[in-house]
Amino acid sequence: MNKLATLILGLCILGLTSKAQDNVGLYYSPTLDVANADFYWFNYSIGLKSKIKLNDKFSIKAGLGYEHDKYDRSGMPRLFDLSPFADYIDVQLIKVDCHFRMDFLTKNRKISFYTFAGPTINASIREKADFGYWELKDNKRLRLYNSLITGGLGLDLTIKDKITLDIEPTYATPLWTSESAVAIAYSHRFGVSIGLTYKLKKQ
Repeated sequence: MNKLATLILGLCILGLTSKAQDNVGLYYSPTLDVANADFYWFNYSIGLKSKIKLNDKFSIKAGLGYEHDKYDRSGMPRLFDLSPFADYIDVQLIKVDCHFRMDFLTKNRKISFYTFAGPTINASIREKADFGYWELKDNKRLRLYNSLITGGLGLDLTIKDKITLDIEPTYATPLWTSESAVAIAYSHRFGVSIGLTYKLKKQ
């Protein structure tokens, strides 16, 4: 296992188990990955998330999840394709988020708005690429796959006591991609994260 991937995973677990966290919950996030106007793919991720409150306005969002990406690039012009020449790609990933969050103060205590931004780092646990005439698989080790800068807006809606529904439209773009034969092909990622969180501390 790559040492850096282990360190990143450890830091995320520390954040999710920290006594300083304000809430913890689950999320589901469908995404639209866009390479150009003609080539795009739908993928998804699921996982755990936590918020560590710094003060009334600022906090840190930590997330640890599973992501499954599938890309059919059989007709994609290579002019727009910065990754290797695979026609079909199937990747399973461990997804780690660490985002800085800023809340907008509102008079309505049941609804709050916020914005966030920060790094998202993925490590592959299974990679598969089909080049048409041969297939490449790698199921042997955890490997750093890519890093993205992610940002977006959010809405917290209190639905019952300490339970909150979170809706977060997001945008991400890759900062770095591994040189493995199953490198990703998209330039833009649009998504929405939908989650339920449980508040651990009193207001």
